[in-house]
Amino acid sequence: MINQWSNEFSAANAWFRLSPKRTVTRAFVFSCLLAWLTQSTTFADDSDRSSAVSRQEVGTDNISTDQCADKATGPASGENLILVPGSGFSGETEQPKSRGSGKGSEENAIARWDVIPFQVFDKTMNVGVIAFHMNEIEKVSFSVEGGPWKDVHSMKLNPETDVVEYWVTLRASDFADGPVEVRAIAYPTAGVPRVLQGKFPFNEKTKKHVENGEHSMWLFANSGDKLKNTEFFVSPSLGNDDNDGSAANPVKSLAKALTLASKQEGSSIILTEAGEYFPDRTAEGESKNTRWITVKPREGLAQKDVKIVGKGQGVRIFTRIMRLRWQGLTFRPDTYAYINELSATQEHLEWYDHCHFTTPSIEINEALPYRSRVYMTNCRFDSFIYGACGALLVRGCAVKDVMDAFQNSQLVINCRVERARPSIDEGTAHHPDLYQSFTDRKNTIVYGMKGDDIGGMQILFINQPLAEGADMTDAAFVDFDVKTSDKKGGPPFSQLQGPLNHILFKNVKIANQMLLWRTDLKDTNGFVARNVIFEDCYFYNRLNSRTMLPRGVTVRGSKKKVTKAIEGQ
Repeated sequence: MINQWSNEFSAANAWFRLSPKRTVTRAFVFSCLLAWLTQSTTFADDSDRSSAVSRQEVGTDNISTDQCADKATGPASGENLILVPGSGFSGETEQPKSRGSGKGSEENAIARWDVIPFQVFDKTMNVGVIAFHMNEIEKVSFSVEGGPWKDVHSMKLNPETDVVEYWVTLRASDFADGPVEVRAIAYPTAGVPRVLQGKFPFNEKTKKHVENGEHSMWLFANSGDKLKNTEFFVSPSLGNDDNDGSAANPVKSLAKALTLASKQEGSSIILTEAGEYFPDRTAEGESKNTRWITVKPREGLAQKDVKIVGKGQGVRIFTRIMRLRWQGLTFRPDTYAYINELSATQEHLEWYDHCHFTTPSIEINEALPYRSRVYMTNCRFDSFIYGACGALLVRGCAVKDVMDAFQNSQLVINCRVERARPSIDEGTAHHPDLYQSFTDRKNTIVYGMKGDDIGGMQILFINQPLAEGADMTDAAFVDFDVKTSDKKGGPPFSQLQGPLNHILFKNVKIANQMLLWRTDLKDTNGFVARNVIFEDCYFYNRLNSRTMLPRGVTVRGSKKKVTKAIEGQ
């Protein structure tokens, strides 16, 4: 049997070779096979399960400026959920004590904002948090500007984000025009509450970016219309860079428009013609804008016809705008990858909204977009090695014919993978992963993942190197419904490697792919678990009492057979 499967596995050996950043020997590959053969091969229950997450279609063309408006105008959620402001927070919100006792009571809540910060709202805005814990979440409490705390006890559909989450409503008329601070606390039924408060995105004291989600939500109210939005227009055929950028006197280049906009808080740049635009302004000074500067096409101009381009792979692009939003545009992969997120200051942020990332021909050595401090909403990636990687938040995005889809992103919500990009015929050393993590991770959520017609892709590759101390702590993988075409469970396989602490897998349905515990990699990144929970999960090798579970792993469920962990084996 082993010889038979060894021969079959060797045919896929080219697929399973890892890139230099994930060096793996042939012995490692064969150990995957052995681990697979020694696990139970009972089919998972493939009955349909309805996800708690609502989804919206991801548009890729002709995005209207109303659809992507910076001023949120969603409906209020009811008087009991409208936050009433106080006179401002007088200091730090005190960390609540641990609640309850027993297993998991020492673990922190897993919670992150499902909101892009620094937005302007002139009517109402729904502010949401996604939160999980191995012992469930009792409530999420919200306060704005030091006002009374409001408790939300259940997740429900937020019509602004189309996500089932904990959320409340802000009314712009309740605030003076200007900045607004919202704080939240996620309380487990038994565990340590997580407080979302503090500066964002850069801590001057520690000189570190706040990437674990523990910060206040900073917004701008504008019911009195005191926060002006100046528009600058770009016309390559009619403009002149000596102009003032008004509609009557447009500038010629995007670079010049960025220079003008950098001096006007919250301004917009309107690209009036189809064609290619180069955003580099290397020689210019850095902006310190606190509100988003938005670059978008004029109303009615098709997304596919307005492209942001660079000057070749490996050429850095310096926009030097501290908070820059790209909306309704098409990006070449080399351009997206080489817009330098540190080009302005260490606080630099970028937001890609309803954008399309594509290339006319698949190239093996495309740029590596290992980015951070990036937001992605309603975007699409296709024919590209990398999708939305290293992002702070990815919501409503679709990935097609790529290899690594959401690598190292910290909050991934309501996303979809449509086919995986094959590697065995491409001559590349990479192998595809739907979600991979290989750096130190705290407070990570992947929620509401769909996948269709996927072949040759590892769905989960949690690879935390022991030697680098890169553990994953406080993470939730919830509501996966991924349909793979793998035969007999793999290869490829989903794999767990390295130290994992308080990780919740809930309603993760990957029925045609095996899950491997890499306890065999003892000296490099062997799987070491503490409070790793599988609840109502379905893999090819069903996680039941016939499966020898590593220490620290618990399997529980509510349908048909309730399984029990075999710990210490």
